[in-house]
Amino acid sequence: MEIFNIGFGELLFIFVLALILLGPDGMKKAGLTLARGVRAVIRSPFWKIFMDTTREIREMPTILVREAGLEEFNQKTRQTLQEFSEELPGDIGLSDEDLQPLDPRRRTQAWQPPPPSSRSPVQSEPPSAEAESENSPSERTDDA
Repeated sequence: MEIFNIGFGELLFIFVLALILLGPDGMKKAGLTLARGVRAVIRSPFWKIFMDTTREIREMPTILVREAGLEEFNQKTRQTLQEFSEELPGDIGLSDEDLQPLDPRRRTQAWQPPPPSSRSPVQSEPPSAEAESENSPSERTDDA
């Protein structure tokens, strides 16, 4: 678990360093001062405004959809897609076995791409000595 991108080991190092520099009594005073400061920030009007603003920003997409009247459109679209996905396989004669690899909701395993074919169009090997002797200019005859 990391807080402010500081891991457990780094946090432990900072704690030990503060204990060495401040001592046990200084650590107690620093902890109390830090706690009072955090409490003052949380109870301040600024914190309340900040939290209200973040809540409004998180809810903004939902509010915009509601105001634009798109909720009904979204529901109708989902319903139409559901009906289409149920009717289409029967209309074109596909079985559940044919649809299973295509529909992520029906897959039993994660999708794996097909293995590459044994013949690669880019494969090129240097010709062997036998192939070079077969294609030598002295043995080739030109009919043209």
